[in-house]
Amino acid sequence: MGTSMERVGVRVNAVSGIGVIIGLALLAIELNQNSQVMRYQSGRDSAATAVAINLAAMDPATAEVLAKGYRNESELTTAELVILDSYIVAWMGLYQQDFLEYREGLQPEDWWSVRERGIRLILSSDWARRVWNNYANDGYDPGFHETVEAILDDVATRDYYEKFDTSAR
Repeated sequence: MGTSMERVGVRVNAVSGIGVIIGLALLAIELNQNSQVMRYQSGRDSAATAVAINLAAMDPATAEVLAKGYRNESELTTAELVILDSYIVAWMGLYQQDFLEYREGLQPEDWWSVRERGIRLILSSDWARRVWNNYANDGYDPGFHETVEAILDDVATRDYYEKFDTSAR
């Protein structure tokens, strides 16, 4: 009888082992699916925030203030400077969140390269650089700060809107 019980025990152990392996495989599949969902959610959240910032910038009065800033006009009121500061802080906050999620593997490599181009664009004027310099050491992740500074070392300030000048046509 002992040998029969031993055989049953061996079979139970084998089935248990197979069950554990199947359970681990299912867990790995579930974790992979959760990671994909988190990546998609990260992208959707980032896009929704960018849309909100852009919608705010489409207000004609706000758009005019932003245009004045990007044209590097020197005569800006305090109210206009507040709008410009808020615009830069909003974008850089979004880009920092994207950077942190990218660093954690929640955003693909190609998404971050698009964000780098966005940073070059957003910080392409003198006033935007001044805003960044005012806030850069306050509340930004050191890795993000270092990344932005490296991007800026490689980009000259310019009038962003000059490339859209249609008067030469």
